Amino acid sequence: MTSVRSLALGLGLLLAAAATGLAGPPLVDRLPAGAQVVGYVDMAAWRASPALASIDTDRLLSAAGFTDGRLDGLQGGSFDRVAMGGWPKGEDMGLVLLVEGQWDSAAMKSSLLEQGAVEIAVAGHPAYKLPKDEDGDELVVSELAEGLLAVSDFDLAERARGGGGPLPPSLATEVAALPANLSGWVLVADPSRTTSAGGLDAGTAGMAQGLRSLGLWVRTADKVQLGATALAADAQTAAQLGAAVQFGLLALSSQGGGQYADLLRGLKFDSAGERLNLGLELTGEQLAGFLSGLSAGAASAASAPAR
Repeated sequence: MTSVRSLALGLGLLLAAAATGLAGPPLVDRLPAGAQVVGYVDMAAWRASPALASIDTDRLLSAAGFTDGRLDGLQGGSFDRVAMGGWPKGEDMGLVLLVEGQWDSAAMKSSLLEQGAVEIAVAGHPAYKLPKDEDGDELVVSELAEGLLAVSDFDLAERARGGGGPLPPSLATEVAALPANLSGWVLVADPSRTTSAGGLDAGTAGMAQGLRSLGLWVRTADKVQLGATALAADAQTAAQLGAAVQFGLLALSSQGGGQYADLLRGLKFDSAGERLNLGLELTGEQLAGFLSGLSAGAASAASAPAR
């Protein structure tokens, strides 16, 4: 699922950002069991944030990959909260999105059919399978209840309808440890395996070696706060990774005529034992520019011919 895959693993690049309210919200608990990537975005909180009052947050979140682009045409409704689960499968990543919001079911059906969707049955319930995208992936949209959609790869559609299951213990522990009052977050178990499945380059996957989990989050209120947390295999690996991160941030701040210098000046970095934490505070305009720049860079990299 190419465009939704950017939600899961592009979150690592596009987000350096995302999160809401309580760790482990009920929508996350409804994801199928065993997800190796789990995330949650409170889009309503983004829209209500004073720090983002001048930003078209729906457009920003869509461009950053929070929803599959083929869902942008759904008429007369809004997505308010999204939970995401990811399961590596070979060199790809299978994903399930659970979407809470408000929409007219008849208008949604009409919109999907206009995009070439065909009506199918999933576990005895009506669903809509969209045409294959450029990568051959098929997306299935199923209304689980009033105001609740499941959006998934075709081969995960029945699991998406099947109700919630437990997360791997390592992810469950990390979800419980998330800060409160977030507007979005994503957590990745065994990042070296997951980034490889997501099709990221060898350099990015190599950076994930030695990590047991990786988390990224954003809090949107009067100001925007971004954070990242990583749990290494041991304290020595954490120290080595911390040194590499600090060096990379120093190099980044010196590039582009210092365009990142102001952004990174307020960065807070700390490590303790096996844990690394990053924190950054910025304006809504800085966040929009940061995500837009990363999105453009990711698109450029994706369109570049293979060497």
